[in-house]
Amino acid sequence: MSQNRRTYLMRRLSTGEVTLEEARELFQVMQQEADDLRAALLQAAPPPSPKAAPGTSSRAPAGGTPTSGGLGMNLEELLLFAGPAAGILAAIMKRSQEPR
Repeated sequence: MSQNRRTYLMRRLSTGEVTLEEARELFQVMQQEADDLRAALLQAAPPPSPKAAPGTSSRAPAGGTPTSGGLGMNLEELLLFAGPAAGILAAIMKRSQEPR
């Protein structure tokens, strides 16, 4: 999908003119972008370190980012992808409550 289409859909969402079909399309675009980013991050991630020897600490490094309970997504990723999805959901719900 072209960047122009994504920009158009985001503009329609921000002005409250988005249709349900457009919101779904935008959500799918954002999901695909999230999947692409996640795949790129996994490819760029260093290989896992060998298991620690007995008696050594297995704590995460001080600069590490906490994970969200084994979902494979850290806090930054969660905020990056959940924010726009929540906005789309809110727009859809608002549109469904408006009188026809």
